[in-house]
Amino acid sequence: MCIEVGERIYPEFFNQAYEDHRNRYYFALKYIRRDSKILDISCGSGYGTDFMSKNSNCSIVIGVDKSREALEWAKKYFLNEKCKYIECDIENSVDCLFEYGDFDLVTCFETIEHLVDDKKFIKKLYNLLKKGGKLLISSPNEDVIPFERNPFFDNGKNPFHYRHYTYKQLTDLLENEGFQIIKSYTQENEIVEGNNLPVLFFVCKKP
Repeated sequence: MCIEVGERIYPEFFNQAYEDHRNRYYFALKYIRRDSKILDISCGSGYGTDFMSKNSNCSIVIGVDKSREALEWAKKYFLNEKCKYIECDIENSVDCLFEYGDFDLVTCFETIEHLVDDKKFIKKLYNLLKKGGKLLISSPNEDVIPFERNPFFDNGKNPFHYRHYTYKQLTDLLENEGFQIIKSYTQENEIVEGNNLPVLFFVCKKP
């Protein structure tokens, strides 16, 4: 069973999540090093947080979300000794994460388009990372799914989003806040090189 509420999904098992969602977390595994500390931004129902913790030799994965309902689901179906869930609106404050120090890897999938101040948010992600730490971030591709003419909505606009990004816009946003872009990918289901599919997917580094 996988329940869908708005843009959130509530599976009981990882393999019930949508294929494109699962593939982002499969992809993330290659960037997880032994004993690394990982932050999963907007973890939702927790399937990705749990997956990364169980399928890597990390020390811990912290899943953060502002939805109490989603985190209750995560704690019911996707809790283990290597993951922890925190209720926190990270767009407004990261105080809830100070006790954990800096992170080796931050995953931020399909989140930034939901936030009012994207520049401020990216700077927070930068500050949460260790020097040399990695950010994996994805967002809808404006050149494929235009924000004002979204083919998946009757009125042409996704009510949950504030914007979509072109390749250049997302590149500029990340680089202007200090990130070095290591590699750019694109995604429909599989994550491949390029920038011509519905989702942009960047691998970034804090120099």
